[in-house]
Amino acid sequence: MGMKQKRKLQKDLFYEKFDALSDEIKEDIVLEPSFMVNNKKFRFDYISKSDYLTLQRIISYIESSTTEQDDIITNLKEKASEQKDTSSEIDTLKDIFLAEMTKLKDTFDSSLKLTDKKLITVKDFEEMYSIGEETQRKLRGRFPKDDPLPCIQTAKRGTVLYDPNVVDKWMDNYRQNEG
Repeated sequence: MGMKQKRKLQKDLFYEKFDALSDEIKEDIVLEPSFMVNNKKFRFDYISKSDYLTLQRIISYIESSTTEQDDIITNLKEKASEQKDTSSEIDTLKDIFLAEMTKLKDTFDSSLKLTDKKLITVKDFEEMYSIGEETQRKLRGRFPKDDPLPCIQTAKRGTVLYDPNVVDKWMDNYRQNEG
């Protein structure tokens, strides 16, 4: 069986399972959602509507916070050009900058806490933990007695996601035993 046939069979099986769900459950599922971020399309096989809306809020917030950061930097540049070159005025500007960035960070952190279902992708995992995709695959594939990397995968060969809270605990244990 070729790769295209396998994908078609997996997709057919998914839709067969989806069709078997009640109408009430179907209403809570967005099929093949996609998001545009920096003119790049991100698509998922499926996601609950509440998670989809939460992701939309997070993405919108990230885009608006980038604009806010640009406004803060512009404002600081204007204030810096108005100020004379004395150390007390530079300290004042530094304090303003730190206060504004702290406010942005706090609002961003609170927006990310809108859901306890925050999951990260293989790429996010690589950025956060500096472990590449291939090593992740090997760690996930370890035998149960060897403590495999905990992940969430809804379909065989489907998208792999990680819960950062679970992974943090696993990483502590992994580093102690491997290091």
